[in-house]
Amino acid sequence: MSTELREFLNDDDAMAFFFIDIRKDYLQMLKKEGFTRITKQGIIPMAALKVDAAYIKSIKDAGFTDINTEKLINWSVVTCL
Repeated sequence: MSTELREFLNDDDAMAFFFIDIRKDYLQMLKKEGFTRITKQGIIPMAALKVDAAYIKSIKDAGFTDINTEKLINWSVVTCL
């Protein structure tokens, strides 16, 4: 996964990816949705908050076009409350 993210994943990162169940197909989905500059600090909370293709599509369908990982994380937290 380090090569896909272009970041080094230490043991703690690898453990977080395992427990949250972050796999290559999740990263591929995010890239397909237009998120090409994904960091481990972005992917971990998005996966933990269950941000998926349907959620991203709903945000885009609502008219939000200038979205990034930080905004998705913040919106996901708000909608969970």
